[in-house]
Amino acid sequence: MIFPPRPDSVRVTGAVSSDCTLPFTALQQAYRYTQQCPALAEADPDYLYLIQPDGKVTRLGIALWNREEAPPPAPGAVLLVPLDAADIDAIVPNLNRELAEFIATQPLPAELP
Repeated sequence: MIFPPRPDSVRVTGAVSSDCTLPFTALQQAYRYTQQCPALAEADPDYLYLIQPDGKVTRLGIALWNREEAPPPAPGAVLLVPLDAADIDAIVPNLNRELAEFIATQPLPAELP
C-alpha cells in the first residue's frame, strides 16, 4: 500500500490575478490566505469558498460585516475566490457554487498518477 505524502500547502484560485500556492499555516483562517493573492476587480469582496481535501465545500463570509468563524483550511485545501454575484447572477446564478463543487471532485496533486 502506498500513501501519498501529506500536502503542506493551501491553493487560492478563481478571481485572482494568478493561482497562488501558499504554505499551510496551522489554525490560520481562510480569508488570511486570500489576502496574500491579488484579487481581480471582478472578485466578490464578501465571500469565498473553502474546499477541504475531503470534498466538503463551505461558502464563507469574509467581509467585516459578514465574517464567519469556521474551521480553518486543512493542508491541501483550495480556496476559491468567486466572481461577484452581482455581476453574474442574471446570466449564470449558480456558477460560483458549481465551480466550487467541481473543484471538490478533483484529486489532490499528490494523488495524480
